[in-house]
Amino acid sequence: MIVYPNMLSLQKVSKRYQTETVLSIDQFQFEKGLYWIKGVNGAGKTTLFKVMSGILSFEGDVSFENVSLKNNPVDFRQRVSYAPAEPIYPTYLTGFQLLRFMQRIRSANHQQINEFQELFNTNEYSNQPIGTYSSGMLKKISLIMAFLGNCPILLLDEPFITLDVTSVRHLYSLISDRLQTGATILVSTHQPLESVENFPCRTIGIQEKTLVYL
Repeated sequence: MIVYPNMLSLQKVSKRYQTETVLSIDQFQFEKGLYWIKGVNGAGKTTLFKVMSGILSFEGDVSFENVSLKNNPVDFRQRVSYAPAEPIYPTYLTGFQLLRFMQRIRSANHQQINEFQELFNTNEYSNQPIGTYSSGMLKKISLIMAFLGNCPILLLDEPFITLDVTSVRHLYSLISDRLQTGATILVSTHQPLESVENFPCRTIGIQEKTLVYL
């Protein structure tokens, strides 16, 4: 397979927990666009996202725009934004402190924080400690953090769980906006993932520890 520098590419990616191999992906490439990552519980979806975002150690490599995760981990991570399925943050910090922290990392502007907070209606509790948040409140803060800045790669693990209907609609709007900038967005969800305007959703499954188009 020819590796194209403007694609998100996985090469010889293997992840093992002790003696159990969870992922074994020879080669796979993601073009720009929206992808639905499907798989049964335990198939390795979360592991895949953590590998691709540089959170977990693994064998092989992931690259994008001629930047290798193994050779240039800091530069690569600046291009990837990961929103976990079950976000965990220090309970004594406030949501706003987390957002300001991510703002500095992503070189985002304060206006973007204000717009996203208004969109997801988080202003009323963002100055309260994270330890007081419900799962839905925490999910909203996590998603705002994921979309801050202009990362060309977004990995969204179960982004719709615990969200109300209005917030789901706003999330689709953010996904659509980011796709228009040429982003690559991978979404893992057990709920049907809708295509957004002008951007069809391509479905990829994790089967027998590797990635296949469905």
